[in-house]
Amino acid sequence: MREVDNTDRALLNLLQEGIPLTEEPYRGLGERLGGLSAQEVIARITRLMEDGWIRRFSGFFHAASLGYHSLLCAMRVPEEHVEEMANLISTIPGITHNYLRDHTLNMWFTLSCRRQEDLDRVIGQLESSGLTDRVYRFERLRQFKIHAAFDVREERP
Repeated sequence: MREVDNTDRALLNLLQEGIPLTEEPYRGLGERLGGLSAQEVIARITRLMEDGWIRRFSGFFHAASLGYHSLLCAMRVPEEHVEEMANLISTIPGITHNYLRDHTLNMWFTLSCRRQEDLDRVIGQLESSGLTDRVYRFERLRQFKIHAAFDVREERP
């Protein structure tokens, strides 16, 4: 992973705040970064993604407002099947935030589908894979929105 400069660090902080909802959002970011062009901002974002500093660059939408059904799911996956299950999960549209935990239910993910039947089909596919015995469904009763941003500025004396 290449090192980042102070402009990259400032860009990473700005991206966590959100992209301006304007006709030229990258130009707006560039202006906030001291006069970079939109092309320079896009090039930096591309390089930061290629280098692993940015894992995901996409919009977030409130699934229910768009008519989707969404669940937090967890399952117990034996250690010898974790990589295989992760590979399977990565092929399924609508699954995001797949991660491992040090817990009996060691693999967690979110699933959003347009129809309830699609949720049931995906969960059935995972349960019949032979890699887990059951997918636990945790439906949202209340929503808590937590803003998590990480200040990546380099502290200098």
